Amino acid sequence: MNAMPEATPEDEPLRKEEPQRTHPHRMRNLLAFGALWTVVVLIVLTGIVAWVASTPAFENRVRRALIAELEKSTGGRVELKNLSWRLTHLEFEADDLTIHGLEGAGQVPYAHIDRLFVRLQILSFFRAKIGLNYLEGEHPVIHLIVYPDGTTNQPRPKKASTGNSTDQIFNLQVGRTVLNDGVAIFNEQQIPFNLAANNLEAQVNYVPLRDHYVGTVHAEDILVQRGADTPVHSQLDASMDLGRNNAELVSLTLESGPQGKSQKTVLRASGTLNNFANPQWQFTMKGAIDALEVRALAGVPGLDAGTAQLEANGHGGASQFVVDGNARISGGAYRTGTVNATGVTADAVAHVTQDLIAVTGIHARLATGGVVTGEMRIVNWETPTPAQPGQAAPKSAQQQGMIRTKLAGFTLDSLLDTVAPRRFRRLGFDTSAAGTANVDWTGSPDNLVGAVKVTLAPPHTPSADEVPVNGVVEADYKNRNGSVAVHTFDIHTPASEIRITGSIGVYPMTRKSQINASLLTRNVAEFDPVLAAFGISAPGQPTPIPA
Repeated sequence: MNAMPEATPEDEPLRKEEPQRTHPHRMRNLLAFGALWTVVVLIVLTGIVAWVASTPAFENRVRRALIAELEKSTGGRVELKNLSWRLTHLEFEADDLTIHGLEGAGQVPYAHIDRLFVRLQILSFFRAKIGLNYLEGEHPVIHLIVYPDGTTNQPRPKKASTGNSTDQIFNLQVGRTVLNDGVAIFNEQQIPFNLAANNLEAQVNYVPLRDHYVGTVHAEDILVQRGADTPVHSQLDASMDLGRNNAELVSLTLESGPQGKSQKTVLRASGTLNNFANPQWQFTMKGAIDALEVRALAGVPGLDAGTAQLEANGHGGASQFVVDGNARISGGAYRTGTVNATGVTADAVAHVTQDLIAVTGIHARLATGGVVTGEMRIVNWETPTPAQPGQAAPKSAQQQGMIRTKLAGFTLDSLLDTVAPRRFRRLGFDTSAAGTANVDWTGSPDNLVGAVKVTLAPPHTPSADEVPVNGVVEADYKNRNGSVAVHTFDIHTPASEIRITGSIGVYPMTRKSQINASLLTRNVAEFDPVLAAFGISAPGQPTPIPA
């Protein structure tokens, strides 16, 4: 047997420096055990946190901390009835949240919301970044009071920045925002609203040195709805600066239009308001707005379609001001009751001061035919209506209104298509109206007097299945007695003559009428469509009148 060679001194250091080797499967076991132990610890910690977070004591502690932070950032006295959450769903709910401003006892508070529901979204685990995925509010109420000295009930934040630094009141980014049954109150005037928007971004900062709030708002796909009106989708960008006694709308851009409509309207505006007690203001506005947006924001009933191109500017104060502007309406539609006007185009120029409303250059056309031109002037339009006739101011100081219009190209069928129920839209007469319609009043619209003078003549291309009509109509309407005085109603057809004079009660409809009428006809069949419209006979059937 060969003997092993003896180690030499040179070999000994090499043996001492040879590293210890760990078997690969042992390393994997250690890593797996470490990971499992980490998961177990996290589960246990999560369970402990969830248990602690669900206890009434912890919820009450968080509620008090939230109240303190809100009072510090807003400066108002805060009340919060209940705060709860579900951590597994990242959902939080606050009930009966109220912020009291400087309003008096018993008055509606500065801000209140019955229920506020928030769902969070983790944007990044590595940067601990969290956003608001959904925010829903039930019955939010905002109440702003402007007192006679110009101050408001708006509280002052308690944060204590100095110099040019700012305090961030909030910086909100929400994927989806829904506000239901809301009310905005300005000096006791209530404005109800419902609002929904996507990608809402709102930031408000407080600048202690100037005692101002500055903020920006961006919202996409805003769904504005007033009552049961058709909702309108819009996009808003705004920048504002609000002080104790002044406000500035730095910029506002409103893009609106019905959902799915490729052509959107864009309206831009800016303005300032100084000294709330004795306000001095100025504004500019230019762009377009959809009629449905006007109906949703201003609550104007009947507006159903159309686009208004607007350009306006104004300045002044409570006692003296000037506003000038012009408007062009295209594709307008107005529907209410039996009135159905579509395809309306119109132009007008407006000039408004504290003493005068003047609308000139009125030119309107209906899609069914007919043109209206005219002007309107109201002098002393802010003069209050006297409580009793004996208390009326001198005539020169009373409100005086005047409307002058000229009509042309209105066929009877087109007029009936616009204002009459369907059964009365075809009376079998072929004629076109042209003339004037004027309105005047002094002191109060109750004294309104209207005068109409219209000439009737068949169009150049008469209808083969309708009876041509010529004639003259002259009548006055007095709002004070609700009656139309018919001075001349002289109508001629190829076989008939109709003359009517007298008084017709129209408001209310129960008011008595007294008329004198004469009819001479050599062909009763001319009136078959009229009789059919009133259910007396049907077209093509013998007339029930034995003549």
